[in-house]
Amino acid sequence: MSLLPVLKSIVPKPVWHSARNCYNSLNYRRLWARRRVVSFTRGQTEISLLIVNPRDSIQSVQATGAFFEEDELSQVAAYFNQGDVFVDIGANTGQHSIYFLKLLGASKAIVFEPIPLTCRILKENIALNGLSDVCDTSHLGVGLSDRNSAANFTVNTVNLGGTSLQETGAGSIKTVTGDSALAGQRVDFIKIDTEGFEIKVLLGLKQTISDNRPAIFIEVDKDNVADFEDFIEMQRYKIVWQHDRYRHSSNYLIAPI
Repeated sequence: MSLLPVLKSIVPKPVWHSARNCYNSLNYRRLWARRRVVSFTRGQTEISLLIVNPRDSIQSVQATGAFFEEDELSQVAAYFNQGDVFVDIGANTGQHSIYFLKLLGASKAIVFEPIPLTCRILKENIALNGLSDVCDTSHLGVGLSDRNSAANFTVNTVNLGGTSLQETGAGSIKTVTGDSALAGQRVDFIKIDTEGFEIKVLLGLKQTISDNRPAIFIEVDKDNVADFEDFIEMQRYKIVWQHDRYRHSSNYLIAPI
């Protein structure tokens, strides 16, 4: 019988999260020493991605010379115009920003990613692809929510993109609203992948969405679908398409009516 469930039940949550993250950080140091770069082309454009953990559910796809969920990215392309500003919320290791900047002609990407381990890979990927001048990384290490607060997290080392925040009011990750972070900025297209946190993120973006009316590509947890539908009705948006790729969540492209 594993002792982990027993320990988790008796150890205070903040201590548990801290211990797990410490262990996972040490494990990632070992993986970092074996990192490698995979390069491939799309058309005449070369793409380079850093692979730290080839068993990671996203990096394992990238290691084959492909973007993760590339079929959906190709569908999204029809709703993005060259020169648009792309906002990447839950940017993970940066593949969406790279895709939009290098293949779709975005004039700028603004990235949000709260998890330190992931931010390190993201920065490397942006630099590898020569995008530092057109990618705003000033919000790395910050999470988006519907209020200013703080959150904890536990890293999922086999799926960095599956790491989620637990907003407790105390923790190592600062959370702010997207409206405050993006105030005065042009926003043409938003991608949101925040592992169940998407409703809080949307509520914190109400003014930005109202002012800019961007198309939005978003992953929605099944438990949040009703709140999501209420939100898009309130904001006068429509569902353009929906992909039920996963058991626990679906990907949506939504656009203003």
